[in-house]
Amino acid sequence: MLKYDFCICCCSDGRGYAERLADSLKQFKVPGKVALPDPSLDHRRILLDPEGDVFDDEKKKALAECRQLILICTPQTRDSGAVLERLLYFEELRSTEAIIPALAEGEPADSFPPFFIREKKVRHILPDMSVEERTETVEPVAADLRGDTPRKRREMLRYETVRIAATALGLVPDMLIRRHEARRRRRITILTAIACVIFLTISAIFAGYGAAAHRAAVISEKQTAETVKAVDRLFYELPETFADDPEALAVVQQAIDEAKEALADLDTSALPAEEGGGV
Repeated sequence: MLKYDFCICCCSDGRGYAERLADSLKQFKVPGKVALPDPSLDHRRILLDPEGDVFDDEKKKALAECRQLILICTPQTRDSGAVLERLLYFEELRSTEAIIPALAEGEPADSFPPFFIREKKVRHILPDMSVEERTETVEPVAADLRGDTPRKRREMLRYETVRIAATALGLVPDMLIRRHEARRRRRITILTAIACVIFLTISAIFAGYGAAAHRAAVISEKQTAETVKAVDRLFYELPETFADDPEALAVVQQAIDEAKEALADLDTSALPAEEGGGV
């Protein structure tokens, strides 16, 4: 068995994309009901190989332990001799089909190395029924990590993660994407319901502290501290759990428990009575 599922190769301007793709692949979990054609296959064993590293015998040995090669394509990769050296070496080890270009920046003509650009002869039938043979340039079918906004780039990364994982596991990408999206919708539904609970809990904290605030100044301080803490958990940690985080439910549940404990700890009966109280 080979040591790595993927080697992700990149130039210096693509290193961030390579690291994010590697992290996304490692975190991706195949939906439980999906049967793998070969249970021994995996998609999470990843080797990062930046172009700047010398392609010596040690690097060649490591690359030989990879089933597939992913190239992060940016404008720097188009004319990179170091990238071409790795592509030619891996093509000789495996095949062209085992190399996956991932377009991260620029247009294909600006970022794909000539290695990927193939020419083929195609026959065209003309209106007079004669046949003309033309040479056409064929670009590879690539993963697309580009996006106009950070949100769009995150969406593309999630989508391409599933497609690349499907390739590594011998699955049909569309089937795995449908299963993954169904799982993600269920998770969002659960998290949305939990978010509502958190809102209600925060409202209860406001109400409890508000009722007692006029009886002791310390309650006002606790109101600020506890409410800010709860809101911070809601607006800064909860959104991150929507990004295919397997620990999402645990994080949100912890936030709920803390909010409930804060409310339970509010014992207004122990506070001093209002001076001159009563009507």
